[in-house]
Amino acid sequence: NISVETNGTFVIPIPYLNDERLNWVVDYKLECEEKMKVNYLALTPTDWIKFIVHEEKSFKMSLQVVEKLRKDGCGARIAFSTTTDPKNLMDRLIEAKAWDIVLNVQLHKLLDVK
Repeated sequence: NISVETNGTFVIPIPYLNDERLNWVVDYKLECEEKMKVNYLALTPTDWIKFIVHEEKSFKMSLQVVEKLRKDGCGARIAFSTTTDPKNLMDRLIEAKAWDIVLNVQLHKLLDVK
C-alpha cells in the first residue's frame, strides 16, 4: 500500500480514489476552505482527513466540520494535529469526548527539524 499526503487543494481523480493500493491523507484547512478541491465524501475508511488545530476557535470549528462530514456520510478517519502543545489538544479531545478523532503529533515540528 502507498500512503499519499496532500494539502487538499487539488482534485484527486476518481481512478486514484478507487485504487485499493492507495491510502489518502488529506488536509482540511479551515482558513481557506474555498480552496479545498477534494471530495471528502469520496474518501474511504482507509483514508484520513487531517485538521491542524492551533487554538480553541479552530478546535471548535474543526469539530463542527467533522460532525457535518460524518452526517453527510464521510467514511474517512479523522486526525487533529497541532504544531504547539499536543497535550493541550489531547486534553481538549478528551473533554469533548471525541473518541473517534486521533491525535496526530507532528514530531518534525515539535523537534524543529527542517
